[in-house]
Amino acid sequence: MEETATLKNGARGQGPEKQGMGERVLRELLKSPKFKAELRLLASGIDPAGAAGLVRTFLWDDVETFMGTTSAAPAMVNYLVQVARELVAQLNTFPPAILIAFLAQLVKEVDFKAMEETVGELRLLLERLTPVVEGLREASSGVADALGAAGAAGKSDKGAPKAKAGDTGKSGAAGKSGGAGKSGAAGGE
Repeated sequence: MEETATLKNGARGQGPEKQGMGERVLRELLKSPKFKAELRLLASGIDPAGAAGLVRTFLWDDVETFMGTTSAAPAMVNYLVQVARELVAQLNTFPPAILIAFLAQLVKEVDFKAMEETVGELRLLLERLTPVVEGLREASSGVADALGAAGAAGKSDKGAPKAKAGDTGKSGAAGKSGGAGKSGAAGGE
């Protein structure tokens, strides 16, 4: 088992000296059958219908705490980006048949209608925050270019998106309405 852990860590160039506190704590927790059972119970009991109430309580019951907590948002975003990057890198090591079967099962459970509504709400928020969005667009152009969706975050009558619809091979997908990918499901006018 020690050899497996070394191989996994060594393959990614991450030895114990690179472990963060979260990783060290998680390694210890995963050794506990009770923790794993509780985690499964928690995960199976997640109720998306309760998410809205959780957000409203967190935001409005104590606005000062919410604002203070959100000051950590950039660090949380950066952390989640690293988590997503490593998750994708690790998933890329799975044999394609296993990966496809696993992800196909997960996708069946995703509430795409709620996701579409969320994207619509996000677009409204981004429209209200145009100066911030313009700064984000400049700062994150490499990310958007890599995704082939530069300018997809909100509308702007002033500047043209850095990536044109023709650049991605999809005509009209990233037009004036901000584009939403191939389907345009995220908020036609």
